[in-house]
Amino acid sequence: MTRSYVDQDLCWFMAVHRDARQAVRCLGELRACYPDARVIVRSDGDRDPLLSTFPDRFGVELHLEDRLLPVEHGGAAVKRMLVLFEERPTDYLVKIDPDSVVQRRFHRLPAGESIFGTLQGRMPEVSIQGGGLGITRGSVRRILESGLLDEPALRHPDRRRGESRYWDVLAARADRCGLASFDWTLGWIASELSIALVEFDEINSRWEEETDNTDGRYALTHPVATRSKA
Repeated sequence: MTRSYVDQDLCWFMAVHRDARQAVRCLGELRACYPDARVIVRSDGDRDPLLSTFPDRFGVELHLEDRLLPVEHGGAAVKRMLVLFEERPTDYLVKIDPDSVVQRRFHRLPAGESIFGTLQGRMPEVSIQGGGLGITRGSVRRILESGLLDEPALRHPDRRRGESRYWDVLAARADRCGLASFDWTLGWIASELSIALVEFDEINSRWEEETDNTDGRYALTHPVATRSKA
């Protein structure tokens, strides 16, 4: 089931680290489609002077903060996103990356409690790809209240390697680049709390795969996509 919405039902979140120039393009397109939505930009340890122009230029809330995404901080980066959202919550939180593309407005949004976007992985151990995902307000509250983002193993995912695909992916990412993961952390928590992970056909978010959107079927793509000519 889906429902209609207005700008004020959405809060957009973007974390920036050494990609402020990509964020300029993304935020410009976001504001063209959603002029009145709440938008949070959190600098994850980035001090690029360009960021200081974002509040006036794009009407965003800018938070210049310390680096939290390295795996030694566990679920802190994800938790901080949810805590900032809860300061002025809306019906939906939409997390995007600086290289995501807001192609158009969503026609409608999923109804009911869920995390939604593009499913990745193999059933039943799946997650929603993190370049563009939505979380309902009720799901945000359940995640924060659960305390699972403070799980010590998120700082040392190798210790739980082999328990499930969630921990295998988290451990492999830590091995590869030393970072935590928004999408697989949320996927694990959703499995623990029985929060629905919903394939949403207006979002197409892939890892380093260009998306053909010449027919305009997708409202949000990640990364940059072939655009509709309409």
